[in-house]
Amino acid sequence: MTFRARSAAALLLGFGLICLIQVYGQMRRAHGNDLTVYLFNAWALAHGEDPYSSAVSYNSPRYPLTLAALLIPLTWVPPWVAQTIWFLTNVGALIGALWILDGLWRAAAPRPGQVPPAPFVIRLAAVVVALALPLRSTLVLGQVNLVLLLVCCLFARAHLTGKWLMASLWLGLAGAVKVTPLVFLVGLLGERRYRTLLATGGFVVWWAVLVPWMVSVQAWRLYSEAWVPFITQSLQEPVQFAQSSRFTLAGALVYVWPALARLSSLRYAAAIAVLAPVVWLQSRAERDARIPLVAFALYLLSMPLISPLSEQHHLVVLVAPLWCWVWLAGDDRTLRRFDLIGGALFLALSWVAVRRFYILDFLALAVLYVALLVRTARLGTRASQARVAEA
Repeated sequence: MTFRARSAAALLLGFGLICLIQVYGQMRRAHGNDLTVYLFNAWALAHGEDPYSSAVSYNSPRYPLTLAALLIPLTWVPPWVAQTIWFLTNVGALIGALWILDGLWRAAAPRPGQVPPAPFVIRLAAVVVALALPLRSTLVLGQVNLVLLLVCCLFARAHLTGKWLMASLWLGLAGAVKVTPLVFLVGLLGERRYRTLLATGGFVVWWAVLVPWMVSVQAWRLYSEAWVPFITQSLQEPVQFAQSSRFTLAGALVYVWPALARLSSLRYAAAIAVLAPVVWLQSRAERDARIPLVAFALYLLSMPLISPLSEQHHLVVLVAPLWCWVWLAGDDRTLRRFDLIGGALFLALSWVAVRRFYILDFLALAVLYVALLVRTARLGTRASQARVAEA
């Protein structure tokens, strides 16, 4: 292992240990962390109580009951053990997700045996530094986003290797834990993968309804009386630019032009504006095998851009877009200046936004979104030119 690799490993180890220490400090507070709420949800579901009870701080019917059902085993061990297991699960999910993306990119690379632009541990350290705040927030709060990222990557691997049933299972699980991963249904519809779409619907019902119902027969009532009204109200509320919506395109448009808040369809129009270029990119997939991977990363990036409620820890999904950008920069070095300027701009906007200049949060995501689109559009053009030259 080189000196740079050892330094990167030391940085990652130090970052992980600091976060783990902060986890134990967070769990000792009166309201605990997000995992404390998840564990209460799991305990309440298993004992016939209301998982969405407002008696617990920061509890709300934001998520389906799938996560509560799956986390019941963690309620059988002491809290510190549950926190440690969940922390290690999140770390493993991060590494596993990027390992899967590495394998998929190697398989799609135009040259057999193509090596990455840098060793895995160095690239991982770079991504951790770029997303230090969202990653720290996710790990310390005990959030589920990194596990969700891994499930989405498992879906991508199954889908891109033609295993439609496994792809449906993983996407159904992701959509049953949180609604936002169902954005991948747009891509499946664009590809006319109707069999996968139907199977995904079945697995969503299995994971979100039947699995919790096997734990508590009150699951359906809890959905109809708490979760569905909460989601419906969230979608019907007027769009505003606030801390909880600062990553969305709709929120940014209202910030620039407040009169747009009166448009009831603004949120849906913004979602179409975000997703349409990704669908167009998918239509060029035959030009280069790497395009579907970048489209997958862009769908992950679209989640905070279109979700009505987004917080800083939700940005851990940007791990995949940044990972793909690093690979693209290594494969084609003709746009090195573009990559350096774009990367520096993304980092600057992200870090300055911490000082409550919230519009910069959206602009950072917009820079990453545009950079990937430009990079990938050029990828398809260069591949077409190469084929013409060979002919």
